[in-house]
Amino acid sequence: NFVIGCGVMVVGGTLNDLTRDLNISVTTGGQLLAIAAVMMGVGAPVLAWLIGHIDRRTLLTWTMVWYAGGHLLCAAMPDYAWLWPVRAMTVLSAAVFTPQAAATAGFMSTPAHRGRAITFVFMGWSMASVAGMPMTAWVGERAGWRVAMVLVGVGALASAWLVRRHLPHGVRPPALSLRSWRKVLRSPLLMAVVLVTACQSAGQFTVLGYTAPYYKQVFGASPEQISLMFAWFGALALAGNVVLNRVVDRVGAAPAVTLTLAGQLRIQAHQAVADELHP
Repeated sequence: NFVIGCGVMVVGGTLNDLTRDLNISVTTGGQLLAIAAVMMGVGAPVLAWLIGHIDRRTLLTWTMVWYAGGHLLCAAMPDYAWLWPVRAMTVLSAAVFTPQAAATAGFMSTPAHRGRAITFVFMGWSMASVAGMPMTAWVGERAGWRVAMVLVGVGALASAWLVRRHLPHGVRPPALSLRSWRKVLRSPLLMAVVLVTACQSAGQFTVLGYTAPYYKQVFGASPEQISLMFAWFGALALAGNVVLNRVVDRVGAAPAVTLTLAGQLRIQAHQAVADELHP
């Protein structure tokens, strides 16, 4: 999941070089973020229904092989017109791997430790924020976005080998049927969870995706400064994930989510007031 996170966030980290190399605007380059979000958001539930019957060792291994091939192809694309459809197909792997890896971890765990197992899987994204995004941002500025894509592809190949080697055969969490999806769509509670998650993620990635161009154009930040900024953001995200991983099974998921969202809201409110007072 660390490699998955690096691949999803590589565009945000390398947006400066990508737009310069392909001779496109930051707005156009940023559309790659929106395309990935749509593909993952739509692809995750649809693909979960279509491929839920496949053994998880086989599924997760070939998902990472697809991810590797997609990033290697992205690195070879000559222009934006070729890049965006390849990128769209590549991130379908993220739509499969992250939720299915979390489901697999939960399925293989005891009920008492299920919450910890699932949050541990998602720590890969936080680790990608700490190390992966700063690294791809630095590589993108110093060696180019294509090199960053290749590195993600190589990491995905290594991940496929590790999954194939260590995950046992016969892991098949219950697949979601059409009846299950109808229950989800008709559940006010579950749809509220989806809505809150969508709003939180949209706000986070909208800001984070354009941070590198903003810091470079407004503050004249160097590659090292941009990389350090991403590392600082990721370090705090990882710290929060580690704390949550330790307490979620004890305090419960609902209080933990409420507390973290309330903390984000309070910080954003203070930031908005500060911006008004000191524009």
